[in-house]
Amino acid sequence: MPTKATTHQSADDDPERKADRERQRRQRRGSRPYDRAKWKRLRKMVLARDPLCVECETQGRVEASTHVDHITALCEGGTDHMGNLQGLCASCHNRKTAMQDGGFGR
Repeated sequence: MPTKATTHQSADDDPERKADRERQRRQRRGSRPYDRAKWKRLRKMVLARDPLCVECETQGRVEASTHVDHITALCEGGTDHMGNLQGLCASCHNRKTAMQDGGFGR
């Protein structure tokens, strides 16, 4: 008499593993500083203070600020204080990140 073929249960089907992954995802999201309300307020204030890219302005160009940059990186002892934040355009921010951090951020 033929028997039913066994089916493979994917790791995604295991409810315990699924719950663990969801818990880890939530913890990671909560630990990201740029998702917090405080950062969103700071970002809004910096972009209001620096509507034009600070770097472009020093070179005589006019470009809107779209990114908030730490002048001294957090990993190098910088802070989230307004004096350590500046508005940059995407191009200048990407260039600075690539030069200082090897393109990998913190």
